[in-house]
Amino acid sequence: MHQGFAIQPGSMIAGKYRVERLLGQGGMGMVALADHVALSQKVAIKILTMASDAQARARFQREARAAVQLKSDHVTKVFDVGATEDGTPYMVMEYLAGRDLSAVLVERGPLPVGEVAEYILQTCEALGEAHRMGIVHRDIKPANLFLTYRPDGRPLVKVLDFGISKIAGSTADMALTRTQAVLGSPLYMSPEQLRATRDADHRSDIWSLGVVMFELLAGRVPFLASAITELAIRVVQEPAPHVGSIRADVPEGIARILMRCLEKAPDARYQSVTDLAADLEPFAAPMEQVSRADRVARMSGTPDRTSSRVAMGRTSVAWGDTQVEKTQPKPRAVWPFVLLGSALVVGSVSGVGAFLVHRHNAQKPVLPDDRKQLPPMAPPSATVAITSADVPESPQAPTSLPSNRMIPPPGAPASAATAATVAPGKPGKVGPRPPASVAPPTTARPPSTGTPSSSGLPDERH
Repeated sequence: MHQGFAIQPGSMIAGKYRVERLLGQGGMGMVALADHVALSQKVAIKILTMASDAQARARFQREARAAVQLKSDHVTKVFDVGATEDGTPYMVMEYLAGRDLSAVLVERGPLPVGEVAEYILQTCEALGEAHRMGIVHRDIKPANLFLTYRPDGRPLVKVLDFGISKIAGSTADMALTRTQAVLGSPLYMSPEQLRATRDADHRSDIWSLGVVMFELLAGRVPFLASAITELAIRVVQEPAPHVGSIRADVPEGIARILMRCLEKAPDARYQSVTDLAADLEPFAAPMEQVSRADRVARMSGTPDRTSSRVAMGRTSVAWGDTQVEKTQPKPRAVWPFVLLGSALVVGSVSGVGAFLVHRHNAQKPVLPDDRKQLPPMAPPSATVAITSADVPESPQAPTSLPSNRMIPPPGAPASAATAATVAPGKPGKVGPRPPASVAPPTTARPPSTGTPSSSGLPDERH
């Protein structure tokens, strides 16, 4: 490969990446969308077209090393590095679906304050980790802030292109960055970076963040010029304009943050992105906050499902041209506690009542079985006589006699009647015997042919 090499769709890189199409091209290289054939995974491949430039090759490798060291979600992941058969370096990175903030600005114009604050806060997360590891980006601009989305739909800013980053203590970096060299995008460079790139430290990135935030709010950068020398003079000497003079609805607190980011002297600026984030956070539009169950539902392809575990009240927060729902816990309802208290009271009263009834029953005298009171019976005049002639014979002798039978005394004739009274209309209820003065009617019965039982009783089987 050589300078001016064009990637062709369908061509293979390193025998495992099939190129699909070109994504972008710059002065030092190009980026293509490719497919990892073995894994069937979409990746972005960055290819250095200035392969003969030793410094370009060194910066290319430095970008890969810097990106690999950073673990933040807001830094593009690097999967692989290598060189083609003719020695051209390439870098395999995660493929991001979305667009950079420069394209968003062209399409939509100045963005809402809360949205801008959120994008800058996410950028601060990436730079905070980089600065802690001694890495200075030195090329923060909207084109290097890529807006993509998480699987659950939340906006995600990725910081791109650590190719001209400065790694503290690196002798290779000292050789690459000469005193008079100017690296970066002049519109976003700090005064010290315009004078000498080697003198730029992490506070230069804070200046660049201030310029980016100003542009996203106002639609233009704070310092304009027709030539780089004129621009450098204005950046170094002229104070930054007040953002409120360009856009009246920007809060004064945001204007103060911008003025501090754009201080000429590094010592007068924010000394860390942590301090910047602390002042900026109150102005950010809160990201959508949902329960874990709702996030699982979104990942499962059912974003409209509402979690039954967490009750959420929803309010709307402006998020650019869309409406993002912010969720807040609903106040606790009072009626469940009222019902619970009522249930406890009813249960207590029922328990006391049951105890009193049980105690009352325990104190009542228990009558013997033969003294238990029977329900009132019909008067004697309504009795019906039952004789032995009305009872059919049974082939077996009775093992027991009903308690309501009248057993004749020993020696009584076999034809003597056995009578019981039954209340009319109430079968089975035994009434009082008739008075002795009233003789119950008898019915003649033919002589029995059976043999009396051993007890001497007539053979009356029921």
